[in-house]
Amino acid sequence: MPLRDILGQPQVTGALRRALTQGRLHHALLLHGPDGVGKRACAMAFAQLLLCTRPTPLPLSAEEGGGELLDACGTCGACGRVARAFDPALRALHPDLHIVERGLNDSGQLRKKIVVEQMREMQTAVRYVAYEGGRRVIYIEDVDLMEDSAANAFLKTLEEPAEGVHFLLTTRNLAGVLETVVSRCQAVRFAPLPTHVVAALARRHPKGAALSDEAAQTLARLSGGSIGLALHWLEADLAPADGAQSWERALSAFVLSQVRALDGGTATGSSPQALLRAWEALKPYASPKDDAELRRLLYLLSAWYRDVMVLMHDPDAPGALLTYPALRAEAGARALQLTFAQVRWRLQALQDAERDLFERVGGNRALTLDALALYLAGLDAAVGAPLYPAAQAAQGAL
Repeated sequence: MPLRDILGQPQVTGALRRALTQGRLHHALLLHGPDGVGKRACAMAFAQLLLCTRPTPLPLSAEEGGGELLDACGTCGACGRVARAFDPALRALHPDLHIVERGLNDSGQLRKKIVVEQMREMQTAVRYVAYEGGRRVIYIEDVDLMEDSAANAFLKTLEEPAEGVHFLLTTRNLAGVLETVVSRCQAVRFAPLPTHVVAALARRHPKGAALSDEAAQTLARLSGGSIGLALHWLEADLAPADGAQSWERALSAFVLSQVRALDGGTATGSSPQALLRAWEALKPYASPKDDAELRRLLYLLSAWYRDVMVLMHDPDAPGALLTYPALRAEAGARALQLTFAQVRWRLQALQDAERDLFERVGGNRALTLDALALYLAGLDAAVGAPLYPAAQAAQGAL
């Protein structure tokens, strides 16, 4: 897949092609952004361009800045081998491409970290002369998940790169990457994909071909600009076994079940039952192994409260402004039960929880989830103010 075929990231693809064609390419690129926005696909396409034996001048789109710049041909043997090397099912080899991923441990489970032995293997590979085209490419995925020893070993190679060696690094958490690594790379930010791009990509999936226009838009908005998250919701087992419900109805029922379990209290107060329901609903996420599911839950709830806030402002707001237009009646009823400040504090609490759980080092997971349950159950109504100073200090920024 050449860079010209990457959807939704025209600024990135145009800048990469321009830097290479004009001889201004940094030896180490740090591609960062949310999951599912094309970082790996773009790294593969750029690796193809760097290693292509027949790079071709091709026009850029208007979004990419126009003009004509080099891109991979996509058809030579080198391009094909790079594509197969990035394919998890094939794991083919290219003599000038070295891929570092967390990989599987002896139990067949994905490792939590990139280990120092993998860095030693990479350092050995870098020493060899390029076999084709004069360049070598090192791709490292999830560079923020390196062990300290692995990061330190990698830093030595990054500081004194061999001639013709290019590093392509990816991360979803730029704050988690060693500062000395970041300072020696050129950071390339990947923005969330536009809604229409996510909807179009989702329709290419076998389960997405039959989606209605409204369902495709709902899926795209729920994804937050991530095709990976959109495909998760598309493939999730939301409908009953007999398949009686459409995907749209099944998603609405799932969202409503989560909201009823976690979103409690009114403008005048809460109840012990609401707090117990929230605690019980969050209890399954007490283990870090459920991080991916917990991230999705936090985003689902944030989207719900945004819809409530929209309907507070305009009860007749068009469906295009809502993440869950099928739940307009339920969100509208909730808008009448909560104050604007309560919805704002809950959105802030969800944002704080995401930061404390996934970005802050040494945070107390149980305490963070308990505090979130207090907010979602409506205990803030009892005091008429945010439950802890962090949210209070941030409310002016919302």
